[in-house]
Amino acid sequence: MKKIAAIFDNPILYNTFQYLAGSNKARKIFVKKYISPKPNTRMLDIGCGTGDILSYLPKDLDYVGFDPLQSCIDFCQKAGYGRGEFYRDSIESTDRHYHNEFDIIIATGVIHHLDDDAARKLFDFSYKALKPGGKLVTVDGAYSNEQSAIAKWMVSRDRGQFIRTPEEYKNLAMERFNINEIKDDLLSNFLRIPYTHFIMSCIK
Repeated sequence: MKKIAAIFDNPILYNTFQYLAGSNKARKIFVKKYISPKPNTRMLDIGCGTGDILSYLPKDLDYVGFDPLQSCIDFCQKAGYGRGEFYRDSIESTDRHYHNEFDIIIATGVIHHLDDDAARKLFDFSYKALKPGGKLVTVDGAYSNEQSAIAKWMVSRDRGQFIRTPEEYKNLAMERFNINEIKDDLLSNFLRIPYTHFIMSCIK
């Protein structure tokens, strides 16, 4: 498993796997349905990875991304996106302080790598960084009674050590966001491979 994890720490191999899994279609849906950026939107990407989400975002969007892997930050800075600010940082150790600065914050494939305390920090950090009316959108693998046996097996093989049920993800979010301002979707067909994704949109 460590060798597999090391492969996915390589930005080029990671992007190749994502492409084969059908991430292009998934990202288009994610941007249109869940992010829905408006002109001059300011967005923060927590755990930005290779920054390929930029290819699906409007040109006038003001983008900031950070990731704990220097290899990913180097890739983003050399990828030729022509925009965006990229920093090496992690939600667990960040000393950045944003207040009412972002319209949208995304954390795709992040929370299932965080223990409960770190996940709480992400929600707290995001709430403070969002403008009033702004939203945090998260995407993570999840366990569900509705998922197929093969999807459950695939989720269990994820590198993330803190995969939760939808209720467990929502309970963490509700410690900072109002339950009435949280919308969620459980998807089994987001990628070509059998997998279960849980998406939350949390409005400040």
